[in-house]
Amino acid sequence: MRRKGVEMVVAVIEGSEKEDEEDRWVNEERDGATEGYRLPCILRRQIIKYKIYQVACAIETDIQAYFDREIVQNLVGTLEGSADEDEKVKVLVEFEKRLSRGFDIHFQDLILKAKIFSILEHLLCDSSCSIRVRDQVALVIASLVRFNIDVLVGLVLMGPTVGALISMSSCCSIRVLSLLIKFIRIPLVDELEAQKEIPRIISLLSSENVAIRAEAIDCILGIAYYGRREAIEAMLEAGLVEKLGKFQGLKKQSHVDENGTSNEECSKSDPEMESNEDDLCEEFST
Repeated sequence: MRRKGVEMVVAVIEGSEKEDEEDRWVNEERDGATEGYRLPCILRRQIIKYKIYQVACAIETDIQAYFDREIVQNLVGTLEGSADEDEKVKVLVEFEKRLSRGFDIHFQDLILKAKIFSILEHLLCDSSCSIRVRDQVALVIASLVRFNIDVLVGLVLMGPTVGALISMSSCCSIRVLSLLIKFIRIPLVDELEAQKEIPRIISLLSSENVAIRAEAIDCILGIAYYGRREAIEAMLEAGLVEKLGKFQGLKKQSHVDENGTSNEECSKSDPEMESNEDDLCEEFST
């Protein structure tokens, strides 16, 4: 009997120990499930995500820097070493697309170290280069000024860029000049007036190319909007009013010609209308 009592006591103790182990396991599982919602765990997850974001940004920056170096090296090598116009236009368009993405301090450093503006300026002033390449160079210069006007405005004002654009007298070059006036405003208009370039712009109104005349008018409007009194006087002395008066006369003449042709068409159509009316009257009378 004593032995059976001892065995019963041992069994009860073992059972209680098993129950304690089961309760401990349940509590550990419950604590593990709620541990993820505690403040330290939330902060730990946010820190890990932020570190992953930093690593991703660093990788993206390195990849973009690699592509930017390739674009600049390819541009400089092609413009200085290649005679193929298609290749030059291609790299210029690619460079312009990269500039259109917005300002980047690292990309600006690459541009300044490679002296890209000087290379473009040399091509723009090279009369032996084709108009197609020079027009694309002019568009890239406008994109460069828009990319960072604070750094490049001095190069535009002190260099031969503006004079080369006016000398080209193409539709694209005058459009780029209008863009530069909008970007730089008063300093560029003052420079045009100081270098006596305004009469050359006014003379473009006599061009036989209608597109060039339209771009010249846009350029003149920019000068009139941002210019000082001296610039306005220079435009008047260059015969701006007389040229605009000729435009008005051409416009009236075109209206007269249109009205004359329309009146002739109406007179030609009158007999047909009268014959049609006679036919209708005969039909109604029958």
